[in-house]
Amino acid sequence: MPSSGTARTASARSGRWRRIFVVLFTVTVFALALWRESGPQFVHMSLASENFRLEVADTDAARQQGLSGRTGLPPNQGMLFMFSHPARQCFWMKDMRFSLDIIWADSAHHVVQVLPDLSPNTYPQTFCAANTQYVIELPAGTAAHARMQTGALLVF
Repeated sequence: MPSSGTARTASARSGRWRRIFVVLFTVTVFALALWRESGPQFVHMSLASENFRLEVADTDAARQQGLSGRTGLPPNQGMLFMFSHPARQCFWMKDMRFSLDIIWADSAHHVVQVLPDLSPNTYPQTFCAANTQYVIELPAGTAAHARMQTGALLVF
């Protein structure tokens, strides 16, 4: 039978490992939470039988950066600009390297306006639509292919 000193030592080691585990677990959970917050968020949008994966731009910094500086987008991917309330939203093609379709939607997710095939050469011209809360940027030609038109309901 082990002595009581051996039992206390084993118990102390067990307690130490438990504390180490709790600390490591807490640090891991915290790190994962920070990583999730720092990476881009995505939503899925559908219109009829077309599905899209949209990167969310819902802060002033993310909306200002937008897709500027990127060299392109894969098919059926884009960016969703989310605003806190409906208003007149204006966009331009500053620092863009490829053409886009821009779709404006109201607070009920109905398409208000579609501007297809906007070239980077249009900068500094701005493109606006009133009473919009969401703006979607997709690779040029996507809106026509998906038959996006005024009044269509976007599900996201």
